[in-house]
Amino acid sequence: MNRDYEHMAASLDEDAGLAGAAIGAKVVAPPEPFVKETPPTPWSADCMPQGMAQAARAIAEHVQAPIALAGLAVLGAVAHIAMRLLDARHPKKGSLHSSLYILVELISGGRKSECFNLATAPISKIERALRETHRAEVKRLEAEAARSKPKDRAAILSEAPPDPRTIFADTTTQAIEHAFVNGSAPALSLSTDEGGSLLGGHSLKSETRAASLGGLTRLFDGAGVQRDRIGEGQSGFRYGVRFGLFLSAQPIVLAEALSDPMLRGQGFLPRFIYSAPASLAGTRLHDVHSLSKLVAEDERIVGYWKTLEDMCRGKVNIDEHGGLCLSTAGMNAEAVSEWLTFYNNTEKQQGQDREFSHMQAFGSRAGELAARVAAVYACWRCFESSADLNAVSVTGSDMRQAVALVGHSLAEWARHGESVALEPVERDARALLEWLHGKGFDTITRMEIGKLCPNYLRKDTKRRNQAIGELARRGWLIDTSRDIVVVKNEKTESEVAVAVPAVSADERDTAETATTHLSFSPELPKKRASAVDVAGSVAALLGDEVEVF
Repeated sequence: MNRDYEHMAASLDEDAGLAGAAIGAKVVAPPEPFVKETPPTPWSADCMPQGMAQAARAIAEHVQAPIALAGLAVLGAVAHIAMRLLDARHPKKGSLHSSLYILVELISGGRKSECFNLATAPISKIERALRETHRAEVKRLEAEAARSKPKDRAAILSEAPPDPRTIFADTTTQAIEHAFVNGSAPALSLSTDEGGSLLGGHSLKSETRAASLGGLTRLFDGAGVQRDRIGEGQSGFRYGVRFGLFLSAQPIVLAEALSDPMLRGQGFLPRFIYSAPASLAGTRLHDVHSLSKLVAEDERIVGYWKTLEDMCRGKVNIDEHGGLCLSTAGMNAEAVSEWLTFYNNTEKQQGQDREFSHMQAFGSRAGELAARVAAVYACWRCFESSADLNAVSVTGSDMRQAVALVGHSLAEWARHGESVALEPVERDARALLEWLHGKGFDTITRMEIGKLCPNYLRKDTKRRNQAIGELARRGWLIDTSRDIVVVKNEKTESEVAVAVPAVSADERDTAETATTHLSFSPELPKKRASAVDVAGSVAALLGDEVEVF
């Protein structure tokens, strides 16, 4: 060890336990990794119907977001409408809901909101008009009640229709249950960038944590809502409802929640379709050509909006109790065969020392998720081709695409499972490192870390210092007395180098499916892009309020 290095090592912060091996910015020894380095699972080029896939690619390009994020945003938007129009069919168990739970792991600024806003633009536009009409009607009834006799006011106010909102944001599971039992729309979804708050916040860290988990699993499974609360309007029940989730959260927030044995073991997390794509931060550059491309003029997106608008206007059948009365999608012989191959392969992989032996709950749920996703695809295809929804049937193509998407999720869960065995301080340190890399820091001070790091560590000085110390011990942070050098290994640099396009060349051509190494199914042949019939009504409906990137 030379004198320069000895002098630098002696200046390290003792309280944080900082230690390193560098002269200037030159790393002498490679940093110690936390777990086996595994890159994000590639997004399959053919895991969605063509119209949905084209829209996902277009959204990824305009927003400059990972294709997996854009794809799941499109899936979440279509599933939000499909779940109120059509039930799925499980080849063994029969009818089940087509609602989906989706979870995306992203650093702050990953552009989840932008992707979801574009994917749900027709839904939001229509819903806004309905809610403004509803508010006007409520105000009219309130004015009428104010002019009436006191004894008549309650009856007049009771005529107010329920709020037509169907997509909730940043709320609790209790609020969703309350809406259901008080006459909301029969199919609701919750979308939030604060998925960690839902998984580890008020809803699931209260004294009724088990009950909250149970409520979410019952909604997914189709058991309806049952609330026993003290107070007027707090208790009640409702059956025949549907509920979907589209969550995203930062790795540092999800680390603890996703390692929770209760969340994994009780079957809550296995119900989610999951992806953790690499961030494109630092590569999302614009030029004159990209600025000239407008979302509202992209036929791939406008064609997708047209079909989604048609789905929004599809007839919703409700019984006298406010529950949905839906037909169940059929499933042709080819689809059944594809499902059987997928199911049997995932079952085999749960055997001892096999791919999913450590995550049997996730493998066991995969067959059901594939059936749900395939029904969503069949519903989309029905409206895209103006076919009869009552005669819709899941095809072999629907099922192969659904299997590819669920296979991507399984591979991502397996990749995540490698880090579950880390100690709490190691998880904090790894999450902090991902945040530092994601933000593109080359150097940073301890004070800046304290001010800028995610709230998870910002409020806990001891925990933050322990995470910093762990990173220093492993050689990821090096204190130079002036500031702290953030070490970037070759993997980090190579990811940045190849992450410039939101959709890689491999994904534009023929991507290896996430399930290839598990032999779930062969790839589908590439399809030729078809012209999209763009309806002027959609452009008029959406063009004036769609944010252009």
